Amino acid sequence: MKTSRTPPIRERSRPGSASAPHATRRGFILVIILVAVAMIGLGAFTFAELMLAENKAVRLHGDEVRLRNAAASAEAWIVDALERTPDERMHRGGLVDNEELFRAIAVGDSESKDDLLAFSVVSPTRSTTGGVLRFGLENESAKLNLVALLELDRRSPGVARQALLRLPRMTPAIADALLDWLDDDSSRREYGAEVDDYRDAAHGRSPRNGIPPCIEELMFVRGSSPELWYGVDADRNYIPDFPPEAEGPQIDGWRRGSEDLPWSSLLTLVGAERNATPEGEPRLFLNDPDLAKVHSKLLAALGRSVADFVVAYRQYGRISASAGNSVTDWRVDTSIPPRHNIEGVLDLVDAFVEVPLGANERGTLRSPLTTDPQSLRETLPRFLDFATTDARSAIPGRININEAPRDVLRALPSIGDALADQIAARQSAEPAESGADSPRRYATWLLVEGLMDLKQLKTLWPFITCGGDVYRGQIVAFMPSSAMDYRVEVAIDAASRPARRLTWKDLRPLGTGFAPDQIGFAESDTTRRERRGIHWRATHGTTTRM
Repeated sequence: MKTSRTPPIRERSRPGSASAPHATRRGFILVIILVAVAMIGLGAFTFAELMLAENKAVRLHGDEVRLRNAAASAEAWIVDALERTPDERMHRGGLVDNEELFRAIAVGDSESKDDLLAFSVVSPTRSTTGGVLRFGLENESAKLNLVALLELDRRSPGVARQALLRLPRMTPAIADALLDWLDDDSSRREYGAEVDDYRDAAHGRSPRNGIPPCIEELMFVRGSSPELWYGVDADRNYIPDFPPEAEGPQIDGWRRGSEDLPWSSLLTLVGAERNATPEGEPRLFLNDPDLAKVHSKLLAALGRSVADFVVAYRQYGRISASAGNSVTDWRVDTSIPPRHNIEGVLDLVDAFVEVPLGANERGTLRSPLTTDPQSLRETLPRFLDFATTDARSAIPGRININEAPRDVLRALPSIGDALADQIAARQSAEPAESGADSPRRYATWLLVEGLMDLKQLKTLWPFITCGGDVYRGQIVAFMPSSAMDYRVEVAIDAASRPARRLTWKDLRPLGTGFAPDQIGFAESDTTRRERRGIHWRATHGTTTRM
């Protein structure tokens, strides 16, 4: 009988025994899998974060491009406003202070406020402490033109320094150094500075000895500084950066409550005006050698008495006073060549010309342009609308007495403090801008209102105007749904046709500058603008008016 054997029972492996590595390997693999999953998850999260950041960057770049295009549209909007006639400008509310035309202008025709794109155009007020924005443009003819001043100084040395010294905070040393920077020679003025005086200057610049492309370059003139040119306004938002009252009443020499304006509001390099009729056509050049043309055009526009007298003046010249018989029915012979030019339009006012009446007889012809009140208010402005003694298509450098601040008026030759105060006091009585029928569209209003006589006005006439076609403004393009904006300062020369850009300065490095509620619009404004039906299409550069 066989005896069965019971197979031996295998002992179960215990942890730490020789068979445990199989389980350890399985656990290690699980850990590796978990780590791999975690790394993949972390990588996916990092990729997602990167994509989100990239998406945000793309969106921000897209917003920046849109804002840049909106700023370009704003420039085109300004050009469109400037190329209109004076009457059209006034009909639209003017250029200087016009919230309806220059605040929160929508670009495109988006119905969604989240996708809305708009721009505002702002300029400084004439106060260093007001802190109130003005929606509109700044007339460069309301400032003292340094280029014209330099030309005047060549004819009358010393005049430019005296004019500059009438400005606040100006010194003889800065005035002469400023003129040395601009003039085309290397001769040092009495208190001036030339190349040798700038060798140790921290900015490393030397005098240009020419006209710079922008006014900011003049901050490098010896003795000059950004504070003198822009006041305590580091971000160029026209609001002084005064410290709280507890920290002191002044900063960098600018005292709170001061009426002084920074030099950027008083000086310019680019002021000019079109030499054109109110309709935009070139004025008649009175010194044209073709007397028949001059006579026929004056006859059609202003009548026979004016046409005859101008031709007689060109042929026979002016006499100091009436002599001989006074004539009124003299007929001109335009075949006689001109021997005299008219130096200035005001030379025709209260003038007399001795004309031939026969073989041995002469008579005196009196100008129909007189200092009689009715002539000053009606006839003379109509004549100035139509005719000129300046053959240039644009006249640079003259100062707009209707808009110039008191400090600029004081810098004009032959104007003292008292007269400057009188003119400045009358500026608020009438709109600063002038339409075709405005009683102050020419500086002859100084005669009408008795502020000066004809002799004084003749002296000042080459330096003053009531117009201007070069304007500066700060464009702020913005999106109500975004904290980003695009801020530039532009200067547009509309004295030439077509109008052209003079400067485009990116102000974004200086900071945002304006709070949204300062330059943006509320819901009611959006509704109002939709009702006006004005949209500016950046893609086509056209204005649609309903």
